[in-house]
Amino acid sequence: MAATIGGNIVCFDANDVINGEPSVLYAEHTFCFYSDKFDKIKISGEVPARVAKEKGYDLDFNYENIKNCLFKFEERFSDFIINLLQDKI
Repeated sequence: MAATIGGNIVCFDANDVINGEPSVLYAEHTFCFYSDKFDKIKISGEVPARVAKEKGYDLDFNYENIKNCLFKFEERFSDFIINLLQDKI
């Protein structure tokens, strides 16, 4: 699940839950693209060096790769909302 903020994406990871609350991830609006060549969604240039060292830069759009490439804002959704309301994000 995701929502846009200024064109970028805030993602709620329903597979990473603490006390019923999903973690919150952040992605640039250019994080992924559709490849006509491969006929699938691919992850674009926002691949961290630690991930690229192991897997390279040509990554398929799947849960493992998304988790490894995105920045985690907060472990819990409520912490994200509190920080957002207090202008800490």
